[in-house]
Amino acid sequence: MEIRALQTQNDEKRWDEFARHHTSCTLYHQTGWKNAVERAYGHKAYYLFAEDGADVAGILPLFLVKGLLSRKELISLPFAPYGGICSTSPSVSEQLLSQAKRLMTDLGASYIEMRCCAPCSATADLPVNRQYIAAAYKIPGDSDEAWRRMSKNRRKKVRKAQNNGLTAEINEPGQATQAFYHLYTRNMRDLGTPVHSAGFFEHVVKAFPNGTKVALVRHGGRVVAGTFLLLRDNTLTCGWGASLKEYLWCDPNDLLYWEVIRYGCEQGFRDIDFGRSLSGTGNATFKKEWGARETCLEYRYVLNGTCDMPNVNASNPNYDRLSRVWRCLPLTIANRLGPIIRKRVA
Repeated sequence: MEIRALQTQNDEKRWDEFARHHTSCTLYHQTGWKNAVERAYGHKAYYLFAEDGADVAGILPLFLVKGLLSRKELISLPFAPYGGICSTSPSVSEQLLSQAKRLMTDLGASYIEMRCCAPCSATADLPVNRQYIAAAYKIPGDSDEAWRRMSKNRRKKVRKAQNNGLTAEINEPGQATQAFYHLYTRNMRDLGTPVHSAGFFEHVVKAFPNGTKVALVRHGGRVVAGTFLLLRDNTLTCGWGASLKEYLWCDPNDLLYWEVIRYGCEQGFRDIDFGRSLSGTGNATFKKEWGARETCLEYRYVLNGTCDMPNVNASNPNYDRLSRVWRCLPLTIANRLGPIIRKRVA
């Protein structure tokens, strides 16, 4: 067994072939995500894989990120809800983890963060953060059946949105990405969260050709809600979402989710990944009310020395204070500063 870093185009092909067929791998484990993050933010990738003869036996994608306080962090994977080790056996996982620990020491990183979406025996005894949940919706068949299975309350809200003149559509990226980004920047400022750069979304589109769509809800000509979709095999993933708070009274997000479900039914997808949420929040409850199955995500850490597990979300009082300040910024300033900060909050 040999553990080495991804180097050549042939390595990338073999890596992606393994990632496509391993049940624990997600679209974020593919090298397309590596290319998007490298090109958008310049973070250094360390993609470790195990070779057993001519076969790939396991992978661990890592990025070296310099955080806001200039400490180095090895993250699997940045700007993504999922990451971590995928392998054919526990012994392979242990060897990949051992190599990652050596890499952490060599690079002087404060910690390794693995955003595990499936149990892994090699990481079971490591410190863990269970604050996040993932929500997966099983597509029941055709859209008529999906509509029948929805609660009366959800159907009522979708009709309310339609009766108030809202319309929904699924678009190819391009102009629709620009329309979504305009909405996204406003929504993120209102939520107190620094935005990604426009270039980040452009690089995601380039990294996953034929693998992105943009769902938009409009009121007249104005975009009032949207989600940036990622497509992989039988799964449709809601990567990023946004809506205008002044239109929430007419339930644009309900119409948006229904349009994504309807599209998934028509295109033959089996599952919709509604994405990650902080457990116990209104966002998590909203997804569950659509019939999504919740899974607790286990973010595992290898700590180098005495550093603590990071906690960069609204449950951290320091972050919450900064978030409140961010909401008060003029939009032009938030949009200018946001990508600079977002690069370091991975």
